[in-house]
Amino acid sequence: MLYRGMINKKILYTAFACAILILIGISYLAYMNLIALQANANQVKESYSDVNLLNKIEKAVVDGETGQRGYIITKNYSYLEPYFGSKKEINLLIQQYRAANIGNPQIQLFDKVENLINSKFKELDYTVNLKEKGFSDSVVARINSNIGKNIMDSIRTSIDTLLLKESEILKSNEVNTLASSSGAVKSYVAGITISFAVIIFVFFSLLKEINLRSRLEQEANQGRLFFSTSLISIGDAVITTNEKAFITFMNKVAENLTKWGKDEAEGRPIETVFNIYKEGTRDAVLSPVKVAIQTKQIVGLNNHTILLDKFNNEIHIDDSAAPIINEKDEVTGAVLIFRDITEKRKTEIELDKSYEQLQELTKEMDTKINELQISNRDLESFSYSVSHDLRAPLRSIDGFSKILEAEYGNVIDDEGKRLLKIVRDNAVKMGVFIDELLNIAKVGKRALNYAIVDNNRLVEDAIELCSQDLENKNIFKIKPLLPSYADEVLLFEVWKNLISNAVKFSGNKENPSIEIGCEVVDSIVRFYVKDNGAGFNMSYANKLFQVFQRLHSESEFAGNGVGLALCEKIIRLHGGTISAKSVPDEETIFSFTVPNKS
Repeated sequence: MLYRGMINKKILYTAFACAILILIGISYLAYMNLIALQANANQVKESYSDVNLLNKIEKAVVDGETGQRGYIITKNYSYLEPYFGSKKEINLLIQQYRAANIGNPQIQLFDKVENLINSKFKELDYTVNLKEKGFSDSVVARINSNIGKNIMDSIRTSIDTLLLKESEILKSNEVNTLASSSGAVKSYVAGITISFAVIIFVFFSLLKEINLRSRLEQEANQGRLFFSTSLISIGDAVITTNEKAFITFMNKVAENLTKWGKDEAEGRPIETVFNIYKEGTRDAVLSPVKVAIQTKQIVGLNNHTILLDKFNNEIHIDDSAAPIINEKDEVTGAVLIFRDITEKRKTEIELDKSYEQLQELTKEMDTKINELQISNRDLESFSYSVSHDLRAPLRSIDGFSKILEAEYGNVIDDEGKRLLKIVRDNAVKMGVFIDELLNIAKVGKRALNYAIVDNNRLVEDAIELCSQDLENKNIFKIKPLLPSYADEVLLFEVWKNLISNAVKFSGNKENPSIEIGCEVVDSIVRFYVKDNGAGFNMSYANKLFQVFQRLHSESEFAGNGVGLALCEKIIRLHGGTISAKSVPDEETIFSFTVPNKS
């Protein structure tokens, strides 16, 4: 009876406690619904604010572009005031939007919008700078390239996407607000209903308490058995100890590694069975079990630790030990888990040896590179020496031929004079040939002097130089050229050689035509020289930019086969590309790119 009275009292206490908990739960649920309602209302407000910020950002970009256009058209600095004002305003608007959307997923899409806006203002700054420097043709070419328009279209598209997402979030928040309101009402009704149900439920639950406790005890016993079985069957070696570091348990893997049986190991100090030392020095290593017990922390072994088994066999291992701590924060023992890494350690040793071999090979390669550099310097000295030694006999041949022609011209017949002229012409040609070789050798020996280069001016100078012997100088059609960031002296050599070739190979045409221009493809500027001259067979195009390679005979067109090789080397030094395509006797196009490294 006493026991039954105690049970009834417990039931009363429990029922009362449940009633209190239900009231607290109902109040809490109502409170949470109110918080959710307020949060959804705030989110709706934030969504409207985000939409307004996005519209302002788009308007600021449009204002900046309008100011830039006004300045480009009129060069009136008053148009730059809204342009610079929009740049300041858009930075503030971006900061406001980022501050309002910290942690929101749409901030990733806004990163794209911000990058596009930065690209847009860089494009606007670029055209304004060109206009200030007087490069009006370059400004027109830049605007006609549609780079700015494409960026602006991308900005509008991305902002429209963000506005669509904000609209979806706004609708979702409005639905959530209605749901929170409805949930608050439903929670009250459900709470009252649940109160009665809980009282009945508690009554029957108490009747099952004794059976439940009995069942929990059985499950606890099964859990201990399961834990013991797990330690036995785990893939790593496991040893457990008491608080004094004496062994209380070993699994089969630990038996196999230490060569100690479970029964003979139990009760022994951990150092007897788990005998470890450092690889190489054979210095003893303090047991990680004792360290874990003393510090109440998980302890791991240092690298390159060796276990000495019962029969003094060496095994490379890694391990960790953890203290067993009860509810009173007292250490009752430790668990040691370790594994055999002998094969892994062998692999590491082999890798170390390979690394040492690699270092030796690297040293040997450095030596070879130094030898190659010395050879290159010797070769350069040799080329200059040879060129000097060749010039002396050439000057003698030319000089003595000139004396022979002047003093003995009256006794030399026409055939002799013709042969003498051939000798002199070839001596001059050989001198030019040596100069061209030296020019190719010199290119790349000095650092490139990068600067913003006006290609329109370079082309004009090159045309003036290459068209001195032309009767009809109206054969050139020059389109506006964008500036480049390059070495001006070397880039002039490229234009000079390409234009000179175009003039030479179109000279036999009745109506020669040479077009010079540039085009922008995927943000890369490609310059070109096009003519309607003799052209070449495309099957031999791979020889065009090689030294001494000529696709036409000397009788057809003069030259030494060095100019295009020089062009290719200059463009390659700038990190660009040069190519050619041709339809014989119809059209030939040489084009090149110079990366904008500024």
